[in-house]
Amino acid sequence: AHIGGRMTGGAGNPLSAFLRQMNAVGARAGLRDTTFANAHGLDMPGQRGLSTAADMARLTIYALNVPGFTFYSSQPSRRITIHRAGGLLGVSLRTTNELLFRGGIDGVKTGTTALAGQCLIVSAPRPSTVVKNPDGSTAVTQHRMVVVTLGATERFSQTWQLFNDAWDAYF
Repeated sequence: AHIGGRMTGGAGNPLSAFLRQMNAVGARAGLRDTTFANAHGLDMPGQRGLSTAADMARLTIYALNVPGFTFYSSQPSRRITIHRAGGLLGVSLRTTNELLFRGGIDGVKTGTTALAGQCLIVSAPRPSTVVKNPDGSTAVTQHRMVVVTLGATERFSQTWQLFNDAWDAYF
């Protein structure tokens, strides 16, 4: 009940207001080729959201800078309570990310639809590197890999291969 127009007590269609908010966040995150068409991302008749792997990587990097994001995206399971029909309902959630914790992977998102196919976004940090500058100061560089796989036939094995190839090329 805290989305869209209802959050501020505004009138109008809460779903439309929520989509405007999602698309505004997308613009702030630097998304160039993404349009959100519904709140859940599932295929729906008459609703065609669009995106690219590059935009999903941009959105992931944006989200990784939101406090608490990696805490929640790295949970193998979690029990939550939702308000429904005037009461409280306990729901158990379990990740479908088979790569979680493998190679340091700490999230991010899995999904499959008929139109998009098997999709997976993973992220993992690597130890920072410290370089001593000629002036005696030091520079610390943090490293994090984000891999986005869209339309895969075997999302976990294909993403794992891309993930390892990317780290090998990076270091």
